[in-house]
Amino acid sequence: GSWVAPRIFHRRRSVRATSPEVGGAVHMPAYNQLQKAPSTASDLESGWDFLNRKVLRTTAHLTDEALNFQNRHQTFHSNCRLAALVAAWITLFGLPSFSPSLKAEVFGGPNCSEWDVRTVIDNRTVQWPNGTETFEITEKWCGFLPLSYHAQWPNVVQMIVFTVYQNTGSTVQLAWQGIAGTLIAVMNHWVMELFYPQGANNPFVWFNTLGYIFCVLVSGAQENTMKFAMNWHVWFMMTFLTGGPRQGLFPTGIPQIEWDSFTIASLLTASFGALIAVLATLFPPPAISNYKKVSSSAVTVHKAMTRILTEAVEYFCGSSQGMKRLLIAEAIDGFNATSEKTLADLDASWWEGFDLCGMGKKRQLYRALDTIVPKVNAVLVAIKDSILKETFEGSHVAFCEGMRPSMQNLLQGASQLFALCEQACQDGDITEDEIGDIRDTITEVKGQQLQMLRDFREMSQSSEMKGAKFVSEDLANENTFVFALSVWARKVTDLAENILEVDESLDGERNCCGTLMNSLGEGFRNTWRWPTADKLDFAMRNWLTISVVFVLGYEFHCNRCVFTSGDANMAGLLTLLINHYSGSAFFNNLKRLLGLLIGKVSPILIMSFLDPQNTDGVFGYLSCQGAHGSLTVALVIFFFTWFWTYMYYTSKNWGLIGCLVAAFGSSTMIAPCGSLAEDYASKYKEIGQDVFAIVLGLVIDLAFDFLRGKSPRDVAVSNINELRHDIEDSLRSFFDGDLNTMASLNAKIHDKIVLAESLAYEADPSLKMVQSYRTDFKIDLYKRVLGIFHLLQSDLAMMVFAARNWAPDPPPVDGNDNTAMHDGDEIAPYDPGDFDPLEYINALSTMNQKGGIKEDLMRCVDLVLMTTHNLLKHGLEDNNFQDPQLTKEVLVLNTSGGFALLTSGT
Repeated sequence: GSWVAPRIFHRRRSVRATSPEVGGAVHMPAYNQLQKAPSTASDLESGWDFLNRKVLRTTAHLTDEALNFQNRHQTFHSNCRLAALVAAWITLFGLPSFSPSLKAEVFGGPNCSEWDVRTVIDNRTVQWPNGTETFEITEKWCGFLPLSYHAQWPNVVQMIVFTVYQNTGSTVQLAWQGIAGTLIAVMNHWVMELFYPQGANNPFVWFNTLGYIFCVLVSGAQENTMKFAMNWHVWFMMTFLTGGPRQGLFPTGIPQIEWDSFTIASLLTASFGALIAVLATLFPPPAISNYKKVSSSAVTVHKAMTRILTEAVEYFCGSSQGMKRLLIAEAIDGFNATSEKTLADLDASWWEGFDLCGMGKKRQLYRALDTIVPKVNAVLVAIKDSILKETFEGSHVAFCEGMRPSMQNLLQGASQLFALCEQACQDGDITEDEIGDIRDTITEVKGQQLQMLRDFREMSQSSEMKGAKFVSEDLANENTFVFALSVWARKVTDLAENILEVDESLDGERNCCGTLMNSLGEGFRNTWRWPTADKLDFAMRNWLTISVVFVLGYEFHCNRCVFTSGDANMAGLLTLLINHYSGSAFFNNLKRLLGLLIGKVSPILIMSFLDPQNTDGVFGYLSCQGAHGSLTVALVIFFFTWFWTYMYYTSKNWGLIGCLVAAFGSSTMIAPCGSLAEDYASKYKEIGQDVFAIVLGLVIDLAFDFLRGKSPRDVAVSNINELRHDIEDSLRSFFDGDLNTMASLNAKIHDKIVLAESLAYEADPSLKMVQSYRTDFKIDLYKRVLGIFHLLQSDLAMMVFAARNWAPDPPPVDGNDNTAMHDGDEIAPYDPGDFDPLEYINALSTMNQKGGIKEDLMRCVDLVLMTTHNLLKHGLEDNNFQDPQLTKEVLVLNTSGGFALLTSGT
């Protein structure tokens, strides 16, 4: 309104018109023209024409403004639209619950019993006042679904909220996980019913109840599947232990399974909610498809990579240090985040087509295209480090003047090749013309790379830079930058050859089954693979917490407290709050508790204003009664759901609260008019149980960490120590000439750095509930160390690139082949007679002599990394974190060390 109103007011103040008396254009206030009363029919017609033109111009102007606003704020518009779609579908399918007329159509009216469905013949005898009796046969409609489904209808709403997320692929994946988890719980309950049709309470049932929870936690299933599998299980088994299974009245033909039983009604309503969630991302068009995002993300990656490298070459070939280097470094960091999202979109796109028929080829081509993203990560980090550290002194300007033309030509050619590959992947079918263009450009890029090599050799043999001066600290950044650019160009040519190979292989064989069967088999194997030590720790931690509150919910008897015997509310809550560490558990559980409280309390408060028993609704005008009341409730539910789901999709810190409020609040609001005020005591008890369960879970978590000695800070420090040993072993492998072991260790180092970054949040002392006997963890130092480890891992990767016998990596086997994201594990040896750079380097006397590069580098790395580990591990209020002699050696380290032998000419 703030940006539209001034424009409308401005146009209304002055309208350009033509006056026949004056014979030219004059300005006249619009309202004067609208107020002029027409005296004839022609005047009336012209007046309406003017008004129509005015309305059309204003409408067109507003439409253009809206479209421009949408184009400038696409993310905002997309999130608003998705939240509105979810709110609309929830409101639509909540109508059968809160609208009396629709409730009668779907579930039957008040005169229908639980065993009545559809058209029911009602036979009755009518007693008249005069004493006569008549026999009447009437028909009544009792809904499409059994009355028991009305109590389970909130499951539909909750499933929609928990399932819809960002795009169709992710939504289908979450829908499958939710249905699979619910189905597992139903099957376990069905097996128990076969043994005990009326329920039971014996050691075998308890073993099944608690053992099932542990098996789910220790499995390799996704956490979303775990949550649904455990949540429904605790509700089903609490009913089984206390009063027997809730059997239905409509048999399915399968023993102990009825259409309207508690378990089947829960499964069907949850499945129906998952189906509606998927439809919410498809209708109305345009669909929020991952396939579209994969294509647009590939364009974004190409543009971002080209822009970063173009700006980097331009800056690096300048004459002085400037602030632009910080912008380039930030862009490289942002590119890494963009690349991760691109790969996530590609993974999620599998759920939209399951690689059936022609869909698999397009994903495999894009998988081949996106392999360049993680493979050039080390290259970009090396370029970033070179730019940040370059001082533009010494021989830098002379070096760049000689290398700039070949660097720019190589960059332009490789960027054009990447663009051709991206365009060829868009439709999933590469034409002969596209193949020819790609092959020609590959040849050009290889020629440009060879020309840059010639220029580099000429520079190294020039009179200004001859000999050891070229291999010096002065030109270290320059050499790294040029080599990194060359590696990037080579990776692009490998990518182009892989895309052509994928296209040729898939044209020869068409498989309509896609990767569906392979994915199902892999999913089953991953679910039941042997658990690791960390997985067992995670399972024991959460199993202990859930089991304790389940037993309390079953056994606790009291008359004046919030606990209710035979209630699975606390256990059901904690199944949704499983966590890996206690570090962030307190903060996260506070947010979860806040979301639950708002989600359960706000519907009661809001609907109390619409209750006709409370002053006839809001100020006597708005209530939830009748047709107008149903419309009012629908509007309230829509805007309530829209706000909290929008918060869920957009807020990084408070999104979890938005999700919980939308799920629990919307599902509560669809209750019939006035029903929420019937029993405040039970709702108060439910909230009290939630608070108790979360607090008890925190206490058990802290005790578990204390007894096991595995707090988040301890795990983080242990991970740093493992990284230290892996980096040292990687360097030893380099000096031993074992590149295969070095490459394998580099992959482990990368994975451990990613794990260490996730632990930074858990180990943050600001998230601790109370101060322990140890001093706060040095989280700032920890994060800086991880940044340096990123550089070390990049350096090690560049050393492998420089020393290996280059061979193109194999193309991805299919669209799900994540192994293609990394360089091949097996590095081919050099042929006899070929130059082996690693063998040459290790044969140098400056490398192996006493006090040489190898000895000095290994000593420095071990000393610095060991000191770093000891500093992070130290938790006392003193400075005695290690032997003072080691600290003194660190403080007097020479940064050139054994490398001074090279620069001195020896």
